Amino acid sequence: MILKDFEEYKKKLEKNGDNGFCMVLATAVAFEEDVEEMQKLYAKHGRRHKTGTAWQTTRKVMEFLEQKHTEFKLKRYYDPNKRMKKAIGGGEVIDINELSGGKTITPNNCWEYLDSTKNYIMFCHGHAIGVREGKVIDWTEGRRHRITAIIEVDKGIRTGLQNWIASL
Repeated sequence: MILKDFEEYKKKLEKNGDNGFCMVLATAVAFEEDVEEMQKLYAKHGRRHKTGTAWQTTRKVMEFLEQKHTEFKLKRYYDPNKRMKKAIGGGEVIDINELSGGKTITPNNCWEYLDSTKNYIMFCHGHAIGVREGKVIDWTEGRRHRITAIIEVDKGIRTGLQNWIASL
């Protein structure tokens, strides 16, 4: 079930006694998937219940999705000053400054630089943000947290994941 806003996602995860779930939530938002299914996928790849998600786990999940499904080609943007390139995995990786012309991207101004018809997972210091078709689904909506990395997810990619989750 695709939820509409941050509070709905948060309630569903807290009902399961979880916290530190921003990466699980951001991935569910970007891939338009049920947050509980995404929670299971992250647990399978090493995320412990009631903890944040380590970069290694995030990288494993993204790499798993790309290896499992050849249509999973994620576009990644990173800030070279923050050493994020290795953390967000392989594939096409673009300097975030090329996207923004060297200006700071925040959840508040991201649509000046990103396509609002696509979905994204955005990263700021110690936090992941889910974005679906022009809507930031996170408590940071409208705030000025500096985005240091972005994973772009398009509709073809989401369709492959939906088929894979349905086959579980």
